[in-house]
Amino acid sequence: MSGTSEYKKGLKCIKTGLFKWKPDFASAAIHFEAASKAFEQERNIDGAIDAYEQLAKVNEQMNDIWAAARNYETIAILSVRNEKYSKAAEATEKAVEFFRINGNGEKALRMYLFIAAEFKSKELIELSNKMYALAINLLADEQLYQFTKDVTTPYATLLLENRLLKDAMTIYEKELLFAQALKRDHHINKVAMCILALILVDNPGVKEEKFREICRIECFPMSAEYSTISDLYDAYDEGNQPKYDAAARKVSWNHIEAPLVRFVRAIVLTAKPQVNEEEDFDFK
Repeated sequence: MSGTSEYKKGLKCIKTGLFKWKPDFASAAIHFEAASKAFEQERNIDGAIDAYEQLAKVNEQMNDIWAAARNYETIAILSVRNEKYSKAAEATEKAVEFFRINGNGEKALRMYLFIAAEFKSKELIELSNKMYALAINLLADEQLYQFTKDVTTPYATLLLENRLLKDAMTIYEKELLFAQALKRDHHINKVAMCILALILVDNPGVKEEKFREICRIECFPMSAEYSTISDLYDAYDEGNQPKYDAAARKVSWNHIEAPLVRFVRAIVLTAKPQVNEEEDFDFK
């Protein structure tokens, strides 16, 4: 059977009339599923997407929420891999909606992350940014804090690679809140270090104020990350390039996003003039 003939049968099943008062959703689902598979084999991607969409709507009418979600997921994957990016984003949001209704917040989160990564691989920065932003919101809404790094690591990397430094700071600040909610000291210390490193790169004028603020976090001053960033700040203030370079290559940086590490290591200091306190200055 061709995709078109199966699709028409599906439409006929959901139509009502004088002698047919109720749609036959069960039969429609069978025909739309057959149509979607046939269209894929025929390489009719538009037809397949349309059939999957009709199938998802029928699933919803039958209260089969999981099946509806999976069909929107299929639409998203088909769309992104066939350069139908707007449709991919739209279907992703629909899939997430139904996964959440079905009570599977983690699957919804994984859906956002998968499509965000697909967009990133195609250098669709705006769309990838949007999917990661929705994933961050979902973390909070569903309280899925245990998956924080799965979102923030690729998201911060995307923003840093594209020099969206203020947006990256916003993500790190949210990550810090999630890490504190989990009470995981190692995660808290890593994010605190990222925040202070990014301040040095993007807005060094407020670094002292931010340093004092971050040091109020109970676990941070006792951490290796504190020692590293403290040495880095001291060297920066002294204009001591060798000391700065040594601090920028400590082992603590191994767990920091690579673009941020590159930014930190690229900083070239201006040596401060040395004053000889024993020299007798003549101000005449």
